[in-house]
Amino acid sequence: MNSDRRKAALTEWVGQQMQYHQLCQAKQDIELEVVSGDASFRRYFRTQPAFDGNTWIAVDAPPEKEDSRPFVAIAQAWLGCGVHVPDVLAADFEQGFMLLSDLGDALYLPQLANGADTLYPRALAALVKIQRCHEMAGYELPHYDQQKLQDEMQLCPQWFFGQLLGLSL
Repeated sequence: MNSDRRKAALTEWVGQQMQYHQLCQAKQDIELEVVSGDASFRRYFRTQPAFDGNTWIAVDAPPEKEDSRPFVAIAQAWLGCGVHVPDVLAADFEQGFMLLSDLGDALYLPQLANGADTLYPRALAALVKIQRCHEMAGYELPHYDQQKLQDEMQLCPQWFFGQLLGLSL
């Protein structure tokens, strides 16, 4: 299924989920606006228009390339431990779709100049909560060994240099 057809299917699915979860009053036309991506095959969209002042994040994670189950398990576990993460409102693993709460567009970097004294203690407090969170229903974190480190280190040349900049190292 090409990306335009996937986006159309995602838009339809999001509309159904928003009605089911009573996030909108009636069948309304929902548009998905692109939100910046990450180093993966996932695509992120923000729902428009806002409903009761809220927007939601729709995720397209093609199941043949991405397994969303670990993301959902970790997000639910961390949310239960008090970590500020998106709430997974709905997930369809067969289609590779998710609907998440929207944490907004605010980035830490511009806030560091005026708020480092408050941001760093909050970040450290979040790390402590994450370290104390051990139970992830239906998922066990993989052992972080040398191979896993090498795989993670390849993300920069693969996605940043290769995909984004079109360079071959």
